[in-house]
Amino acid sequence: MFKNIFKSYFIVCFITIQVLWAQLPTTIIEEDRQFWNTLIQNITLQNKNLLYASYIAYKDKLYDLSIDSFQECIAQNTDNQVIQGIANYYIGKNFYHMGEYKKAILYFLATERYAMDNYTYIKSAALINASLCYMQINDTVMAKTYLQKSRQYDTEGTYKSTIEMLMQTFKDN
Repeated sequence: MFKNIFKSYFIVCFITIQVLWAQLPTTIIEEDRQFWNTLIQNITLQNKNLLYASYIAYKDKLYDLSIDSFQECIAQNTDNQVIQGIANYYIGKNFYHMGEYKKAILYFLATERYAMDNYTYIKSAALINASLCYMQINDTVMAKTYLQKSRQYDTEGTYKSTIEMLMQTFKDN
C-alpha cells in the first residue's frame, strides 16, 4: 500500500513539474524594428546592407543563410565590438530556432565578452536567451545561473519583468 501511495505521489509531482515547465516562456527575446533602425544609423561598419540582409534572413526564417551572413559581418568588422556582439547574439538566435540549443548557448554567451557601448542591454537579452536554452535541455542550475547574471546588464530595467517572471518559476519548483 505504501508503495502505491508513493508511486501516485511521484506521478502527481512529475505531472505538476511538466505543467509548470509548459507554462514557461519558451520564446526568446526579439528586438523590434526601432532597434534595427537605430543600430544601422548609429554605427560605423563595413557593408551595412550585409548586416541588414542577415537580419532579414533571420526574420524570414532562413536560418542557415542568416548564420552565414552574420558570420561574414563578423569577418568584415573585426575591430567593431558592437557588430561582433550583435552578430554572435543573432547567430545564437538562429541556432535556437533550429533547435540546436547547445550551439545557441555558445553564441549567446559569447556576446558577454564584447564592449557593446549603448547596446549593453543586448548582453542581458543574450543571457536570458541562454537561460531559456538551458531550460530546453533541462539544465535548471545553469538556466538559473545565467538568468541571475542577466540582471547585471539590464541597467535600465528593459527585461526586469521577464527576469522576475522566469526567476519566480524557479522558486515555485
